Amino acid sequence: MTRSRPPDRSRRLSQRVMLRWGAVLGLSALAGCTKEIGQEFPPNEKIPLSGQLPDLPVEERTAVLEAGITALADADIATEEEFVTALEAEGIAVESLETIHDVLTLEYSTRQSPNEGVLHELGLIAGAYAALVETRYHTTVLEVTIANERSSTYGVAEIAAEDAERYNASEYSAMEYGELVASSIMSKRDPPAVETVPSI
Repeated sequence: MTRSRPPDRSRRLSQRVMLRWGAVLGLSALAGCTKEIGQEFPPNEKIPLSGQLPDLPVEERTAVLEAGITALADADIATEEEFVTALEAEGIAVESLETIHDVLTLEYSTRQSPNEGVLHELGLIAGAYAALVETRYHTTVLEVTIANERSSTYGVAEIAAEDAERYNASEYSAMEYGELVASSIMSKRDPPAVETVPSI
């Protein structure tokens, strides 16, 4: 009866050393890759939409909204095309306007500085929407997406058709209508885009 020859001890040690060094090198490479990925996260310079609202007393904020509302509330706006035209005539950069079921969605890029804020623009949009609702245009709400080209900041606001109708019927003043619009403003921050480059 012959016994199989036991594995050579030096060969086993060599394999073990190779495995150990392989693990060490793998962890080192992974650590380097992780470090590089972490360094590639761009600095999050996005700011909430609240940073785009002017630092004004409540009365002055209301006055800014009210001025925008009254500027377009009496305009002759009966179609979506006329709605966009009226806003663009006031300097609002409309990116898109579409109706999904009974929800009118508007996206625009703000051109206001942080000191000026977006309240005047939202006032104009609310006024134009009231004019559109006045013509019995069928919609239940206007959802507004606000984009800031410089910081990629996004915000949203919502204007209910019922509120516009009550403003048109003089049940709400421009101030009250504007306060409802202002109370709907919410900030929305997008996560930073990350590109990973494997370590060489």
